[in-house]
Amino acid sequence: MYFAGKCYLFDLLAVNPFSYGLKDVMESRSIMKIFHDFCEDQSALINQFNLVCYFVFDTQIAHRVI
Repeated sequence: MYFAGKCYLFDLLAVNPFSYGLKDVMESRSIMKIFHDFCEDQSALINQFNLVCYFVFDTQIAHRVI
């Protein structure tokens, strides 16, 4: 995750960052999230954390469209 000039990496096997407010950001309909090939990531987030991301830009889909 990149935010305010800093890059963050989460080890989802060691800690659940979604219990610290990140879930609100990921589910926000006003904060854009940029992913590449988001389909598998979204599936894992739903199955493991019951989390659905909104307002996602998938660069792989954009590449296919272009």
